[in-house]
Amino acid sequence: IALIGTMALSRTKPADVDILSQSSFSSLAAASDSVRLECANTFAVEYASGSVPVKQHSRAEDVLKMFAGDSAADVRAAVARQLISCPFVPADLARLIAADIDPIAVPMIRKSDVFDDDDLVSIIRGGALSRQLAVAMRDSVSGTVSAALVATAEPAVVSALLANDGAWIGEPDLAAILALFAGDRVIVGLVAERAKLPLAIIAQLLEAANLDVGDILEDAMTLPGAIVKRICTLAQERLIVAHYNAREDSGEIEDFVARLHARGRLTTTLILRVLCTGDMPFFAVCLAAKTELAAGDVLALVEDGKADAVLNICKKAGLPPSVRRAIAAVLKVYAAAKDKQQALTPEVFTPKAVDRLVREYDEISEGTLDSMIAEICWRMI
Repeated sequence: IALIGTMALSRTKPADVDILSQSSFSSLAAASDSVRLECANTFAVEYASGSVPVKQHSRAEDVLKMFAGDSAADVRAAVARQLISCPFVPADLARLIAADIDPIAVPMIRKSDVFDDDDLVSIIRGGALSRQLAVAMRDSVSGTVSAALVATAEPAVVSALLANDGAWIGEPDLAAILALFAGDRVIVGLVAERAKLPLAIIAQLLEAANLDVGDILEDAMTLPGAIVKRICTLAQERLIVAHYNAREDSGEIEDFVARLHARGRLTTTLILRVLCTGDMPFFAVCLAAKTELAAGDVLALVEDGKADAVLNICKKAGLPPSVRRAIAAVLKVYAAAKDKQQALTPEVFTPKAVDRLVREYDEISEGTLDSMIAEICWRMI
């Protein structure tokens, strides 16, 4: 006991590992809680700092397991606290800590990099909500672990997962979330906020959000059905453009646009919105779908500055004169910016496009992109 007390007041040395491992377990068990606490904390700090030679790790880990199984929660917590960020903690010791009471286990589950996917899935299937939440909030969550979290069908867990930018959630699991929680406005909103959504999920999300947005407007504002429908359309199209985000897979967006066109949802407002973000490949795909031309040919005309030819395609696509006028104005903005990559980001390009439209139409007052689109595509036609 005197030896242990001395260790608690000083720093554990590698030689102490041998002494503790071989002869002092029984003495330690008889020591007071305060002595065991100080000793456990000192010993765990020494181990986690890398000061214990590798050849003595096995014995040191036996000591740590003894502390991690101590009858006093404060002693176990001291060990867990020092080992949370230690990358070489043995998996069996980490699992021992993860099986402890919540105040000790949850921080370890939330932060330790030692656990593999099998460990985390096992924790999730254990059914404890606090531990499922800890897994959902880890800095990095794999697709396998995300799938197990979604399978809990627990709203709090799924919400935490969706809010975690470090979580990879595959398309089947996103689809399952929307199917399970179509009536949950919070969860549907969290799905909508995820970056780089698959286009199939965007389509499913629009279906889930359509009635939701309409209900909110009708309940809160008692708006006529036609106006509600138009506001919902703008909200949905804003979502499409926000998540398209200059994707590199042209085949994916062509398939998606073709589906929109087949369902009568490739609208004039969507086409003008896409143009006003500076995303010319997407704009070309939209015009091509309306005219059965090749998207590459349309894009080439845009890039070559052949505005008259592009406007003829717009006319063939059935876009009205007021909209073609807006397209001509925005194409001038693009012509001036196309050689400057930074100028083509939506954050930079869209305000310039809106400003150009305000100057183009005397009858339009300054406003947001949504208000511009509504004025040009609905009021002025």
